[in-house]
Amino acid sequence: MYRYIIIFIFFIIPIANSQEICRDYRIYDGDEPLNNFGMDTTFNWWAITQPTTDKYRLIINGAESDLFNNIKKPVFSHDGYDWATFVIDQGTTALLSSDTSFYIYSADPGEILFSSISDELVYTYFKGSIEYAVMPQKTIEMINKIGNLYVNQNANIYAYVARQGSSYSLNINGINTTTYEKIIPVGFDIENRFIYAAFLGNGWQIYANNKTISDIYPDIYETAINREGTCYAFAVRSFTTRQQILLYSHEYFEPIISEQYESVSNIVLHPTLALIGYSASYQNTRYVNMNSAEYFGGIRPGAPRFTFDGEDFYFLSCDMDCFFNLNGRRYDLKVYIEPESPVAVAPRSRTFAYTTSSSMMVYFLETGALHSGMMVDFTIAPRYNHFDKRYETIGAIGNRLYLLTCAPPIR
Repeated sequence: MYRYIIIFIFFIIPIANSQEICRDYRIYDGDEPLNNFGMDTTFNWWAITQPTTDKYRLIINGAESDLFNNIKKPVFSHDGYDWATFVIDQGTTALLSSDTSFYIYSADPGEILFSSISDELVYTYFKGSIEYAVMPQKTIEMINKIGNLYVNQNANIYAYVARQGSSYSLNINGINTTTYEKIIPVGFDIENRFIYAAFLGNGWQIYANNKTISDIYPDIYETAINREGTCYAFAVRSFTTRQQILLYSHEYFEPIISEQYESVSNIVLHPTLALIGYSASYQNTRYVNMNSAEYFGGIRPGAPRFTFDGEDFYFLSCDMDCFFNLNGRRYDLKVYIEPESPVAVAPRSRTFAYTTSSSMMVYFLETGALHSGMMVDFTIAPRYNHFDKRYETIGAIGNRLYLLTCAPPIR
């Protein structure tokens, strides 16, 4: 009854290719029809197969589960070493994870999350109209919850939005805040305060628990918080209709406030430092900014990103030609790439990877050289696996899966 995972290790078969930096591996032989597959952001891959019309199997890194009537997509911890998902078999819900499996009788699946620092597993389930959350040290009952559950970096404090008639409040560790007309939850900061924006009466304000930490704004429309909770940010519209960024950091007493623009969007935070990237426009000129530094964004800039360690800041864009901006330096590209295409960047390599419908390509910014591996029928977005120091994606040929990899030189 409680045995779910049957370990089965495929022989990893290297596929020779013409490029020295790229190697490809068959990771699934296609014995059963594929239903879905993907990767996390670290080193894991997964697939769901469908051997019959009403049975599914989960495969994670080559380990196969038993068959179930339904399997949800797996959720991985931030460090990549743990995972969990819900499965349903003959009407009974079970939690299946990397180190345990058990039934949750008379329940429907809810959500699964891992705390951002300690990687503690938290999951929720429904019994009737009541949703319960199982945390490492306690199980809580959540009344009138809407949206997602939030936990702090060590999963010992929680928060969620609760409906109160036509209004809303935040339940923070069992205590309800003031009711508001609208709430945008953000997350816990490093001091275990829950950060959110709320609308009441004549405008929006930013709150840490019940304390206001901003002026009033007519609109707050985009938010971000880093994994450690040391920095969080908001895109706001002022009463002059201009838009700007507010960046909060535990290092500073007051928020860092950007210049005003006609529009700002696509905010992204450095993983550890008080640095923020965002798109901006003013008088038909588009910029991509990092804090107060403005970089020309071309005609169609994509969203900015930091590498996993924050070492590099980058974005794609096109005007007459397409270009890649890396740490403020523009590199004109010899190929056309949609600015919003998902790309992966290995820090300090001056390369990036992207996928086409049939392969993964690695572009060398200084030379314009392209490297790729085998051709497949379909690929997913690439990642940079910093554990193995290589770009990776998964490609499919029929029901067979291949791990496409390219290892760029790191400076």
